[in-house]
Amino acid sequence: MEKNIELIHLEYLEKRFLALDTSKLKKLKYLTRGYQGEAEFLLWFKKFGSEHAKIIPNYWFHDGKTMESDFLIMTEKVWYTVDVKNFDGTFEYKNNECWLNGYLFDENFFHTMSTRVRKLQRIAQDVSRNIEVVGAMVFINEHCELKIDSQVDFDIVTRNQLKNYLTTVKQYRPLSTDYNKQIDTVLDRYRTTNPFRPTGLKPVELDKLRRGICCYNCSSYSIQITKKNIKCKQCNFDVLKREGVIEAARQLRYIFIDNPEFVTTDSVWRFCDNLISKNTIRRALTSQYERKSSGKSTYYDIPISN
Repeated sequence: MEKNIELIHLEYLEKRFLALDTSKLKKLKYLTRGYQGEAEFLLWFKKFGSEHAKIIPNYWFHDGKTMESDFLIMTEKVWYTVDVKNFDGTFEYKNNECWLNGYLFDENFFHTMSTRVRKLQRIAQDVSRNIEVVGAMVFINEHCELKIDSQVDFDIVTRNQLKNYLTTVKQYRPLSTDYNKQIDTVLDRYRTTNPFRPTGLKPVELDKLRRGICCYNCSSYSIQITKKNIKCKQCNFDVLKREGVIEAARQLRYIFIDNPEFVTTDSVWRFCDNLISKNTIRRALTSQYERKSSGKSTYYDIPISN
């Protein structure tokens, strides 16, 4: 399971931006909590769910509108679309509105789930008329209290119910190769990319960033560079110099996400605060990424996740 583009972008901005605004910090906290909840659910599923069920995380699809299923779990006869909520506090659903600790959400998560189930049911029919799609909204945080004032047409699962719920996802034998191919063909037909793409900085804003090399492990900028390695003075985490260069270039790519041609030997050198020679940077990036030309300069084509 991969982090989405927006979360990676904000994580790198937090490491590098000298004055990240409140709205971005709030969004970073929200996305981080969501990712942690999904990662925890996946661990639960691997431990208690059926080993023979097919599971796809973060399935984005388009059928009249673009939607996401945090997890799509498939057996021969039942598909589960799972939405994981990692809320801390009191979540209320009242008067067709969603509230958390007195804060009203813009989105009606319950309405979205019902729509998601209907659309995935239609998609599942392309595989087999006998498949049933079941929605499951999982409140995975142990400190979440639920207050729901109406009946819903999908499953509500709290953390203390999750183990038993996952054991009901029955698939006693592996899905056949043909069935797997059929599922993949149908899902690919409707698959789309995450539409929530962040707006990157402009190249002229490089001076707003903190330059240098930060530790993979603890994000400290207190590092020691030797002939082959970069070592953190704070936590003693040690990486090859080549890996440090590649990570710095990746940070640059996500921060300036709208300008892929900005990742050049010179920009990475400046981003690292001239701590590593241009020759070392060039060798490291050439060994990892394809070089492309853009006018007078050559940049490194660093792919980003969806």
